[in-house]
Amino acid sequence: MAAKGTKDNPFLNLTELKNSDAYYSGSDAVTKMEEILDRKLTPTEKKIVAKEGYVDGYYRDSIRSKEHPKGVLTRGVGQTGDYATGPNAHSGFVRAINDATKSAENQSQIMTDAGRSVDPNFTESLVGVNYQLGGGWTEKFPSAWGNLQSGDYEGAISQIQFADPNAADPVKSNWALQTPVRVDAFTQAIRNQAGYKKAQPLGKARGVGPFEAQLQAAENEGKKLFPTYGAPKVAAAPAVSPNF
Repeated sequence: MAAKGTKDNPFLNLTELKNSDAYYSGSDAVTKMEEILDRKLTPTEKKIVAKEGYVDGYYRDSIRSKEHPKGVLTRGVGQTGDYATGPNAHSGFVRAINDATKSAENQSQIMTDAGRSVDPNFTESLVGVNYQLGGGWTEKFPSAWGNLQSGDYEGAISQIQFADPNAADPVKSNWALQTPVRVDAFTQAIRNQAGYKKAQPLGKARGVGPFEAQLQAAENEGKKLFPTYGAPKVAAAPAVSPNF
């Protein structure tokens, strides 16, 4: 029999993975990938690697379907299909990230062309969605994608969360059932996008002077123009957007 973790004898479940020396999760996966690539990961890459983990071999993912009753054959950083080919487990990772980034940027541009001001954090969240579902996710969720372009963000959330939002007793979509944490994170990213207002250049805000424009820009960025004195200084928790 072929060695465990090879294409002909993949790991079959998380228990097998955890009992092997091929499985890395969270920050350990980030460290491993930086070691393999001999460079620091970008912030977006870090989030994806920490969430997906890294497996130095082949495994079956936990999602079962009629098309894949044993789970999809997966490798490296959650790579499937053509991205799971190559001499090493990580071979398709950079290409998968680049393709997901290009798709996210194209989708953000389409939303911009439709009149939306797109939050850069939302574009980053789209990278994660495209990495997980592929660039064709807009065809799997055409109503949600149309709602994002039109600015009907709650409508988009309903289409993503439920198979038929208009049903008397709607049931969760397959995506929400299979990866609920990611769908909830994307839902929050959409709500953040709904509240996003792109700051105008300083001094350019219509009807206000430079000082008022600075105040408005600071407010839009969630910052204070002046520091608060007198209170004990407490280290603030890093603001991390739930992008994917």
